[in-house]
Amino acid sequence: MKKILSLFILVIILLNLTACNDVDLSTTSRVTPPKVAIPVEGIWKVESYAFSSMSKMDEEEAKQWIGKKAFFNEQKVVLPDDNCEKPEFKIKSVDTKTYLYSNYKSSMEHLNINQSEIKIITITSNQNYFRDIIKIDDNRIIIIKEGVFFTLLKVNNENKISIDDMKNKNKLSYSKFDTYTKKEQSGLLLGLKYYKPVDYKLPYINENKSILEPVYRTLWISYDGTIDPISELPFLFVPRRTGFWKLQVNREITNNYGMDSFVAAPIGKEMKKEIIKVKNAGFYDLKSINFVGNDYVCYERDVEIGVKGDRQPNAAHSLEVVPLDTIYTGSEVPIVAPKVLGEKGLEGLNSGAKSYLRTIPEKDKKLLKDTPLPTSFGIFRKNGKWLLRGRLNYSSPSVKNEYADFNVPIEAPDNLVNYDSLFPSWEVIKQKVPSALDAYTSPNKDIVVVLTNSNLLVYAIKDNILGEAPLSELQLKNSEVSVMAQWATDDYVKIWSEEVKKLQSK
Repeated sequence: MKKILSLFILVIILLNLTACNDVDLSTTSRVTPPKVAIPVEGIWKVESYAFSSMSKMDEEEAKQWIGKKAFFNEQKVVLPDDNCEKPEFKIKSVDTKTYLYSNYKSSMEHLNINQSEIKIITITSNQNYFRDIIKIDDNRIIIIKEGVFFTLLKVNNENKISIDDMKNKNKLSYSKFDTYTKKEQSGLLLGLKYYKPVDYKLPYINENKSILEPVYRTLWISYDGTIDPISELPFLFVPRRTGFWKLQVNREITNNYGMDSFVAAPIGKEMKKEIIKVKNAGFYDLKSINFVGNDYVCYERDVEIGVKGDRQPNAAHSLEVVPLDTIYTGSEVPIVAPKVLGEKGLEGLNSGAKSYLRTIPEKDKKLLKDTPLPTSFGIFRKNGKWLLRGRLNYSSPSVKNEYADFNVPIEAPDNLVNYDSLFPSWEVIKQKVPSALDAYTSPNKDIVVVLTNSNLLVYAIKDNILGEAPLSELQLKNSEVSVMAQWATDDYVKIWSEEVKKLQSK
């Protein structure tokens, strides 16, 4: 009994001793995060500059940057124009072509960049946005100021220079400003086309044929967390590397002819084109734009010409692509496929035609020409994607169906379509908006613009899906379709907005 009692007392004492000693186990799980190296540490020197199409700086001011230095360390960033105390760095990798073109309408070749991927370093201080830096590699970075690209090379033999020697008189004091966190911004120039009925008739060779006239306009949609009111311009407003252009189609109808002529020119400049008149003949030459890129216009062209009394006038229904620059100089000569689609352009055009011919009945195949013209191709929109198509004409004008279109089995090159990415997928968009006919996603993946037969809807993207309700809604014209989609992101949204406002005020 004594042994049992002694054992019981011993257990009680041990339990009390354990309860009175708190063991701090938290120290065993403490992990000091690794120190992240500054992605652009050291001293850099401005070696060259290149203007973007949106530059607001003149040549003399840009030259003054040559030879100036920038300094980066944990305590301070010194740029040729600004200073930043206690900087914080965030870095992301982006596709070079998409980033440069979407933000600055510039190309890799323009900046002598060979990498398909570059790094964007965002510098902040106390949650205040300071500057974005493009890092090409360990020895080359780009600073962007007012639309000018300044290339800096690393100075390896001056690492011990005192930052006091690099004081900047333009030093910014953040305490003087309200707290500002940089927001991602997205803006879309959306070109649209609809057809209006007209009361005039075509020339006498086909005087009973009814006609619809295409009408074009451009919508400006901008977003920075909230959607701005949608603006409108009564023409196609085209952003290019050389600045903004205006594109219109002028139509002239007389007793003898009806003719559409393109008018394309930089904003502030005008180009007039004289109509070529044919004596003793009636004709029409009408055009309908399907796609406008930064450098090219793709359209359908209907031509019919004949002398009074002809029972069967000559007719042609073609697809054509014309550079904007040649329209400006007064020419509308269509370009051949290899010139714009590359070496495999003509091969892809012919391959698509052969594949199509294999799918149709032999009796229909005999009516078609077996090879498309090298100029007979264009861009069409389907299910949120720009697609290349070719055209085969029927060998006899008496055939009711005068042409057949087919898919070209190659991707549209960047010089035609610079950005064409849809997110979320077309299937996800259709689940949210079953009546959707088309959709466009910002490169920032923050908004989706959806077109139905009657409405334009702007949705925010939340958790990789469309938000509950549209941020904005606009009624479209009768069966209106898109012919152009050009995105701006971040700082260039403001620049594009200002250009739109200037034209609206005129």
